[in-house]
Amino acid sequence: MQLDLELAVFLSAENTLYRLRSGKVSEMDEFSETIGNKFRSQFPQWLEYRGEVDHKGTVIKFTVSREAENRNQKVRHSGPKTLTSSLIRVRRYLLYGTELMKTFCLFFLILFSISVHADAVAVSASSFNKLKTLVGEWKKEGSDGENFYISFEITAKGSVLIENWINKGVSHSLTLYHLDGDKLLATHYCPQGNQPRLKLDHNLKGNALSFVFQDATNLESQQKNHQHSLAFEFIDTNTISREESYSQAGTVTASTMRLVRR
Repeated sequence: MQLDLELAVFLSAENTLYRLRSGKVSEMDEFSETIGNKFRSQFPQWLEYRGEVDHKGTVIKFTVSREAENRNQKVRHSGPKTLTSSLIRVRRYLLYGTELMKTFCLFFLILFSISVHADAVAVSASSFNKLKTLVGEWKKEGSDGENFYISFEITAKGSVLIENWINKGVSHSLTLYHLDGDKLLATHYCPQGNQPRLKLDHNLKGNALSFVFQDATNLESQQKNHQHSLAFEFIDTNTISREESYSQAGTVTASTMRLVRR
């Protein structure tokens, strides 16, 4: 009988299929030797192979091992002689498959990491530049801006943006924005005496920037009251919405101000 034979191998835990070649077997008693020769010509470091025929006569499943003492051991088979295909499953720990997949995974992981890092750097830089457009003085919409206003100014040769809350002519609190590698940080210097650090959330939505809590200095516990988040929505060149939230004992309270240029 003529038997169409297709060899395939699974080289990874993710069951990535690598097809090797196709061939024909004329007699079943030649089957094991044919498979063995194809194994060794393609993967000479595999020392042992063994397999079994599905009782339904449709599939042969193979496993191979590096621990074999007898290099010439042949596959034993049983069952009907009406097979149409064979499938070789390789143990995950085999030298060739493991090292090959390690190489592939490492290569793609490096490429992915470089791409993600580059994207994060670009997003943080463009977001920082967007924040810099706030330079100037802002007041609450509908107020005269005499008792309370917010100023933004750039310092340290353009590397830091200072947000200064002025209440009745006196500086009330500060938030400093600056880049840190692929991150954009906002450090809030609160009148409570703690300094939460928030980082830009790179999942940008529309014309908004949002920051989430990263860590804090001089904060005894996150159960204590501290700034939890911060967000800006850029409505137009002269109008923004600023939202912030504070967390205390697990309860988060948010507030929003609509600001216009002063």
